[in-house]
Amino acid sequence: MKKLLAIILALLMLLSLVSCGNVQEEAEVTEQPIVTEDIEAEEMVIEDDAVVDDDDAIGETVAEEASDEIVHVVGWTDEFDDMPYPFGSSHEGDPDYYYYRTTIDSFEEADNYFRSYCGSEEYAAWLSEYRNSGCVYTAIDEFANVYSCIKYFNIPDDDAREILESTESFTDEEIDLILSDDAEAVAKYFVADTVFRKGKNIYSLCWIYNHSIEDYKECGLTSSDMALSFLYFDNVNLTDEAEEAIKAKIQRFLNTESNQMICSEELKGLVSEYIVLRKLFSTGYMSSSYEMVEVDGHEYYQVTDQRYNTWEEWEAYIRYYFTDDLAEERLEDDLFLNVDGYLYCSSGGIGYPYTDDYTYELLTNGGGVATVKVSIPSAWDDDEPNVRILTLVLDDEHWKISDIADIALQ
Repeated sequence: MKKLLAIILALLMLLSLVSCGNVQEEAEVTEQPIVTEDIEAEEMVIEDDAVVDDDDAIGETVAEEASDEIVHVVGWTDEFDDMPYPFGSSHEGDPDYYYYRTTIDSFEEADNYFRSYCGSEEYAAWLSEYRNSGCVYTAIDEFANVYSCIKYFNIPDDDAREILESTESFTDEEIDLILSDDAEAVAKYFVADTVFRKGKNIYSLCWIYNHSIEDYKECGLTSSDMALSFLYFDNVNLTDEAEEAIKAKIQRFLNTESNQMICSEELKGLVSEYIVLRKLFSTGYMSSSYEMVEVDGHEYYQVTDQRYNTWEEWEAYIRYYFTDDLAEERLEDDLFLNVDGYLYCSSGGIGYPYTDDYTYELLTNGGGVATVKVSIPSAWDDDEPNVRILTLVLDDEHWKISDIADIALQ
C-alpha cells in the first residue's frame, strides 16, 4: 500500500512538472516582440517559391496578429520631413497609383519581364533597393524601371530588345530609345503626366510629400511646379491631416519664393482672353478677305482683323498672353500661316461646341504663380463641360499663361 501511494505521488509530481513546462513555453511565445517600423524593408523580400493564394487573407492575418494596430514599414535611407502618414486604414480606390507614380504604366511595369533573365534573388534585391516608393532615387537610370534594370544588370541590347518586343508594349522607335544612353530623353518621353521632370530626374508626389522646401529648391522645382502639385494631390486619397500638411507646405514654398499675387482684375482679363484664344485655336475662324492661298491642300485667307492682320502683330499678341514654350506651340499651329508678313487663317478647325457662359475659380495664388480652374459649359445639354487648369506666372511684371492642363480633379 505504501508503495502504491508513493507511485501515485510520483506521477502527480511528474504531471505538475510537465504542465509548468507547457505554461512556460506558452508564455515565451506570447512574449515575442511585436514588429515595429524599425524593420528594414530589405528584410521583407518574398522568395519566388512562396505561394500566396489570397492577398486579402494576408491583410486579415496581419490585422489579427497586430490587434488592429496597422504597422507601416518604410525603407527610406534618407532624412525626410516630419509628415503624417498619408493614408488612412481604409480608402477608396488605389491611392498608391498617383502617389508613387513616376512614369507611364507600360514603362514602369516592363522590368517585371526581366526577372527570370536577371535571376529572381538578384532582381528582388535590386527592386528592394531602388524601388521608386522609397523616394530616395529620382534619376531615370537609378530608380526601379525597365531602363535602369537594363543598365544595372548590363543586359546586351539583343537580349533586351527580344524581351521588350515580347511585352508588345513598345514600338520599335521606343525600344531604340530605351536601349540608348540618353537618360534625359528617356525621362522626357516616358514621364507620367502628374509628376515633375528636371533633366533625367523625376519627382513623384511621394517625393514631394516627404521632402523639404529646401530640397525643392535644390532640385530646381519652381513655383509653377509646386502650384500644379497642389492640384495633383487631389488625385490621391490622403487623410484630412495629410492633405492639410502637404498643402500648407506647398503654400509655404510659394510664399518663400515671392509674395506677389495676381489681383482679381488681372485674373478676370487673362481668363477672358484665354476664352477668346481657345475659340480661335479651335475653329481657326477670323475676320478675313477673299485673298486666298492654297498650301498642302488647305485654303488660307488673309486676316483683316485690325488687332493682328500682320504676322508680327499676331506673334506679339500670342507672346503677350503665353510664356515662351506655349507661345511657340501656338505660333506653329497649322491653322495660321505667315504669307509675306501677313497673317492668313484656315477655317478648318474642329469647331467650338461650347457656350459663352464660362466660370472660373482661383485655386492657388502666391509666389508669382497662380492656378485657376476654368469651366466652359457644353452647347449640348447632355455633354460634360470643358474643364481646364491654367497655370499663370508673373513674367517680367506681366501675368502669362504657362500651362493648360486637363486634370480630372476629385
